[in-house]
Amino acid sequence: MSGREPSLEILPRTPLHSIPVAVEVKPVLPGAMPSSMGGGGGGSPSPVELRGALAGPMDPALREQQLQQELLVLKQQQQLQKQLLFAEFQKQHDHLTRQHEVQLQKHLKQQQEMLAAKRQQELEQQRQREQQRQEELEKQRLEQQLLILRNKEKSKES
Repeated sequence: MSGREPSLEILPRTPLHSIPVAVEVKPVLPGAMPSSMGGGGGGSPSPVELRGALAGPMDPALREQQLQQELLVLKQQQQLQKQLLFAEFQKQHDHLTRQHEVQLQKHLKQQQEMLAAKRQQELEQQRQREQQRQEELEKQRLEQQLLILRNKEKSKES
C-alpha cells in the first residue's frame, strides 16, 4: 500500500435498498489442526498459518494474487461501510434539518402573532386617544357656546 487513504468522495444520495450488499461466507476452521508452520510451541495456529497449511505449498505469485484479491474485497467492504455510514449521516442530517425548520416556522409564527397583538394594542390605544381628543374638543365647543350665550344674556339685560 502507498500509505495514503483513498479520498472520501461525496456520493450521490442513494436509497439504502438500492446499494448492493455482498457478504462473504467462509467455512469455520477446526481449532485443533496441527500446524505445519511451527506456530510457536504447540498453541493454536494463527489464521495466517492455517491459510498456508490448508492451501499447502503455493506459488508466491498466486499467493500474491490471492492476497491482492482479499485486499480488494476488504477495500470494497470498507467503501460500502463508508457509503452506509454516509447515508445514515445524511438521513440524520436531513431529519435534524427538518426538525430545525419546523422549530423555526413555529418561532416565526409566534413572533408574527406577538407582533400582530402588539399592533392591535397600539391601534386600540390610538383609537382611545383620538376618542378622548374628540370628546375634549366637543367639551370645549360646548363651553364656548355656553359662554357666548351667557354673554348675549348679559348684553340683553343691560
